[in-house]
Amino acid sequence: MRIKGEHGEVLLLPNFLHWVESSIESNLYRVLYMGDQNEPEPLHNGDLACMWFTSACTRMWGLSSEPHTWVEHGVAHHLNCGWRLTHHARPGCLIVWGPRPGGTHKHIGILLSAKEAVSNSSAVRQPQRHSANLPRRTRLALLEHPLLHSEEA
Repeated sequence: MRIKGEHGEVLLLPNFLHWVESSIESNLYRVLYMGDQNEPEPLHNGDLACMWFTSACTRMWGLSSEPHTWVEHGVAHHLNCGWRLTHHARPGCLIVWGPRPGGTHKHIGILLSAKEAVSNSSAVRQPQRHSANLPRRTRLALLEHPLLHSEEA
């Protein structure tokens, strides 16, 4: 898909993927300051920032309308913003994994290819490039946005 920019048409998919890749090892997604200072910081210094990272990327490129910190709420919001479930793992798709054994937190990231993704790592508390198949996690869903995968993308 092409979007109008001040200097001509902008290609959505390559720019979205460039934004995602450029976020690798960034500290931008570690902290989210809340209005109620008695409320705990929801990202736990980057430990729980996967949805924040993912939704910040999609919002920047007009593929969602607000950021989220919880995977369940964020996935529902993305579905309401035109994302749809798919079985085709393609660059730009969102990928959702289930919790680790004994855990409660789902995980989300963005595919760079059918085999490679970027998501926030709780170990280093930054987005990292990794296999789309995470050890000890089951892939639950793939979401694609029609603007990323249109004929003109």
